[in-house]
Amino acid sequence: MSGGSSQTTCGAASYVEAIRDACVSKHTRVKYKGSMNGIKRWIVEDLSKEDESTG
Repeated sequence: MSGGSSQTTCGAASYVEAIRDACVSKHTRVKYKGSMNGIKRWIVEDLSKEDESTG
């Protein structure tokens, strides 16, 4: 039975991706990903500064 649910989950994921692709342009996805990477970098740098000051 788990095999069937795996296929459903995989099918649901591709369905969600198809909706996203239809509603959001590739340019917007690239910009969003770049912004998220920038935020992630900022958090990592800020946390490492905090570790240095407490360590």
